[in-house]
Amino acid sequence: MNWLRKLLGHRDREYRGDDFSVRIEPGFRELVSVIHTRSGTTLTLNGERIGRKCEGIDVRIPEDVESERARQIGRDLETAFRAMEYSYVIAHLLGFDIVPENEQQAAIAEFREMGYEIEVSPDRRTIRQTRIAGTPLPGIETARKQSLRMASLLQSIRGRRPRFEILAISEGFSPEIIVGAKM
Repeated sequence: MNWLRKLLGHRDREYRGDDFSVRIEPGFRELVSVIHTRSGTTLTLNGERIGRKCEGIDVRIPEDVESERARQIGRDLETAFRAMEYSYVIAHLLGFDIVPENEQQAAIAEFREMGYEIEVSPDRRTIRQTRIAGTPLPGIETARKQSLRMASLLQSIRGRRPRFEILAISEGFSPEIIVGAKM
């Protein structure tokens, strides 16, 4: 890659190893598709650009991929992302935990403490957050800290919390960015 393209933030979007390849296809805004091919089998994974300058990629391997294959895909993606100079978080979805009703209510109460009123649809798929009138807006640093907590609270309110196994994570990212993750 030439120095000007690198200076402007352009990175390669394809990596070819000896027996696998990885291609990154841009999507809408931060969303990307990560196409992994090994031994003639192609798997398209959903991903998202992460980090302050969107310099990293967060990839989630679906639950229906068996553990051994998920680990192999994780190693391949880690190799490719390092070669393409992307930061990364690679996780495998293990399943979902049911959140008890009292924990769901506690999450709604915590939102109220943050200054938000919560409206939940009957099927729990749509959650509307409305700022409570008269509550002061949080500062930038407080809002940044609250955003991770809010993601966790929204999952609790939905009643299902995904469980992830982190397969690989680059330096500078913490496992807390994936709610329900275990190392």
